[in-house]
Amino acid sequence: MTEQSSWPPKEATNKRRNSYIKFDSPCNYTVSKKALGEGSYSTVFECKNIKTSRHYAAKRYTKKLVYGIEDMLQNEFSVLKAISQSHKNLLSLVDYFETEQFFFLVTDLAKGGELFDRIITGANERLAEFEAVKVTKQLVDTIEFLHSKNIIHRDIKAENILFQTKTSTNILLADFGSARVLSSSEKLYNRCGTLSYMAPQTLNKSGYSFEADMWAVGVLVYFMLCGYMPFDCETDEETMEAITKGDYMFEPTSYWNHISSAAKDFIRQCFQLDPDKRMTAEEANTHPFVSPLTSKSSYSSYLNLNSLASNTPSSIFTSSASNLSLANKLKESLQNLQNIQRDPRASYTLSRTSSDFGDEKLKGAMCESPNIISKFSTPVASTAVSRAASVEQITSSVPKLSVDQKHAPTTFYI
Repeated sequence: MTEQSSWPPKEATNKRRNSYIKFDSPCNYTVSKKALGEGSYSTVFECKNIKTSRHYAAKRYTKKLVYGIEDMLQNEFSVLKAISQSHKNLLSLVDYFETEQFFFLVTDLAKGGELFDRIITGANERLAEFEAVKVTKQLVDTIEFLHSKNIIHRDIKAENILFQTKTSTNILLADFGSARVLSSSEKLYNRCGTLSYMAPQTLNKSGYSFEADMWAVGVLVYFMLCGYMPFDCETDEETMEAITKGDYMFEPTSYWNHISSAAKDFIRQCFQLDPDKRMTAEEANTHPFVSPLTSKSSYSSYLNLNSLASNTPSSIFTSSASNLSLANKLKESLQNLQNIQRDPRASYTLSRTSSDFGDEKLKGAMCESPNIISKFSTPVASTAVSRAASVEQITSSVPKLSVDQKHAPTTFYI
């Protein structure tokens, strides 16, 4: 058996469609038949390890659909290998295997859903500032870590930020299909990501690097605080023009008059048109908006505002009809665009599982276990059989990022 250095395999694809490889190893996972998320190339299911009863997310690729896009899958896999268990707010790869028809990536499972859903279902269809601070602090810390390891994400957006549980504020950054490893002097020129979050340099193809992620952070913070996007217009062309000109406003005032000056300054620093002047992730991590003092003061301000509202005639807090109309149009436009622009490769409900889920059971009628899996050499460059690709092997035999105690996940899987 020849040793493979990448996955999925690029050679002998026609033979693999009518594979002569013997599939006779028992599968260690029971997979739910109910999809958590679905894209053009993959479908995500909840699964349970038969031996440990731990629950994970299984991202399933149909072999007939992935031939020709192997580079994309190899990139996602290699980045996941490198970052697994290196930071508490990063999605971790737990396992992988293939059956006769499918490839599977087994990752952490998030029960809390997407940040996007939490924003649009929140009070007033946005987050309170103290909630946005909690998310932003974790996100910029995660991005600083990635950038320090020369990894650019390129698709920072609300759909790719997941919560560990329904009540948790702990996030996990997911979907590394667009991520790249690049040197500090290297530039990328292809358009990649989601239009609403793209930086000007991404759109005009003038060359971009790590600073593009920070532009997306600015978009996300703006969205969290007001519930609509800063640059979205009626057409893609108008949206691109607004982005390249940095044309955004803190309006309607009724949505922004209670937002702190620190929050607005944070957004301005992310929206610097000159990438050399744009705030870095390291600088963002020490910005007053995400400092502990700001977090507490914002929370107090939020409580005071609510208290004031309960003792003040509602007319004082009611915006003009034109402002409300504008806000409603912006929200409607945002939701329509988000439905269109959701990345078809996104794993919408992936991420870290807790030991609390250990005794849960998948519904028997809604789950199945692949009967047999492949003995071919799997994603790790090794001659070991697929089932030997446990998390222990991933973390011990594959070159990966170092883990420092500041960023280490609190839960490790065996």
